[in-house]
Amino acid sequence: MSSNDIRPLSIRVSISDSRLRAIALWCICAFAVIVALPNVALATFVAPDNGTGTIDLPAGDLDGDGVALSLNGLPPGIPVIGTLIRGNHNTSETPGGPLSGNLQTWDSFFDITIDGLGYHRTLTLPVQMQSASAPRTPGNPVQSFDTEMLGMSGQITGDPDFDLLRITGGSNFGMPSPGHTTLTSLAGGNWAVDSFFDITYRIDFVGAPPGPFGGLSGSTTDPNHFTGVPEPGTWVLLGLGAVGLLPIMRRRLRLAR
Repeated sequence: MSSNDIRPLSIRVSISDSRLRAIALWCICAFAVIVALPNVALATFVAPDNGTGTIDLPAGDLDGDGVALSLNGLPPGIPVIGTLIRGNHNTSETPGGPLSGNLQTWDSFFDITIDGLGYHRTLTLPVQMQSASAPRTPGNPVQSFDTEMLGMSGQITGDPDFDLLRITGGSNFGMPSPGHTTLTSLAGGNWAVDSFFDITYRIDFVGAPPGPFGGLSGSTTDPNHFTGVPEPGTWVLLGLGAVGLLPIMRRRLRLAR
């Protein structure tokens, strides 16, 4: 073989247009996740614009998850844990209120877990809520305003263990419960919501004979810090959206091969 017969070797890699598009789509999705996650993490949660340059309140749930409660009148050795104020339905917002902005009303529930001395039970109290918010200017990219929990009330009666278990709270009951909300505009018509209430509330109970708390009763007043969190459906939708992309991407890659 002469030197003229020696040619450099070349390797040609061919990737179809459809495969390139699939890879590009993967990259776009990955980039979107990388960009979006820090924004979601920095905000308490994200809520959609209501079409007027702001959001409807209340947005999301209030959470005091894992707050240790004291409950005067129970025997020593029985700790009480609260998953406090979950849910957000039958909502309405109207002009007015003590902060000269809007009034919000909604239904929720309040979980109390009692655990100790061989007793374990979680009781759920339906709770009616009312709050007030100071004025805000729709359309401003940052809207920061005071809020106040006006009323929180709910009870159960005729329970096998409790003749009465009641919770009341908020400034209408003589228990100041200030709060604050900051809305920050995000791309896509959404708002980052940073919200809290420092709610003071009272729990009253009367034990039902002949149960474990028969003859016992008590009243406890406590303050606790409650933060705004996304409604469970928000996380479900985000999760389903992410999971739903996977089979589509796998199918596109298979077709591109």
